[in-house]
Amino acid sequence: MKPFDETLGEGSFAIRLILHDTGRGLAGVLTGGDSPHVGSVVLAVPRASLANAENPSCDVFTVPVPGHLDYVVAQDVATLLCRAYGEPVSVTAGIHVDDATAEDLETIKVICRNLALKALTAESAATSENTSPEA
Repeated sequence: MKPFDETLGEGSFAIRLILHDTGRGLAGVLTGGDSPHVGSVVLAVPRASLANAENPSCDVFTVPVPGHLDYVVAQDVATLLCRAYGEPVSVTAGIHVDDATAEDLETIKVICRNLALKALTAESAATSENTSPEA
């Protein structure tokens, strides 16, 4: 995977995802809001699904800073990428929006998921370019 560094959202909802391919997995940083920080670390490790061997799954290990909820979006992003690539994925996350409401938290979740999907789309486009016949 090519390095990925994108920001989605504006103002307090500007969230940045950086992904680095280590050669044997992905290392990610997901930060933003009013006070970017380290609020959790999540590691998703691929494994065969217990319900359907054709559908890969992941074991997810989470280390949150006490009182921080960043792990929720980190788990989602790490799991999505782990299932797509079949490799271990770590995501360090820290997103803080002052006086966030339940609606704000849902907005943050959507932005984070869209960033992960954008990373997959960018990788898919890069792969297509590399396998297209030359004109």
